[in-house]
Amino acid sequence: MPGTPGPHARRTRSSRRHRIRPLRTRLPLLVAATLVAVCAALALIAALSQRAFLMGALDDRVADAAAHGVAGAARDPARPADLAFLGTGGHPDGLPWPPC
Repeated sequence: MPGTPGPHARRTRSSRRHRIRPLRTRLPLLVAATLVAVCAALALIAALSQRAFLMGALDDRVADAAAHGVAGAARDPARPADLAFLGTGGHPDGLPWPPC
């Protein structure tokens, strides 16, 4: 009969489920997955190295500012050599405050 499945219909359906994808499909998927992984790794490395560089630059600036403040406090014997320079607002020595 034309509407009833034959004896091989069940085998054909089950073999389609377990059939391996052709190379034409697998190769672009593998290339795309590899490209995504490489791009993600490069983005992570770039972000971490940029953060390390910027934090190092910030540390250097803070150390320079602290050394400048301590040196300014040491020139004036009336001021104690502590961290009081942090309350000066960060302006360099010799400039009027507030700026005009």
